[in-house]
Amino acid sequence: MGETTPRDAVTATERRKERVAEAMAGLDGIDRLETGDQLARLDEAQSVLAGVLANATVGQLGLPGLRGAQ
Repeated sequence: MGETTPRDAVTATERRKERVAEAMAGLDGIDRLETGDQLARLDEAQSVLAGVLANATVGQLGLPGLRGAQ
C-alpha cells in the first residue's frame, strides 16, 4: 500500500460534499459549450449526484453508481 494522504483521512460525508462541489464546478460555463458537450457534462454531473444520493448512508465511495470516485 502507498502512503496515507490527508485526503485519505477525510470522512465519507466530507468526501461526498467534495464530489458534489466538483460536479457543480464542472458545470461552470456550460452555456458556452456545444449542445453535445453540454449533454456530456450534465450526464456526468447527474451520475455523480445520483451516486452520492444513492450512497448517502455508505461509509465509502467508489461504489456502483459513482463513476471515478476514489
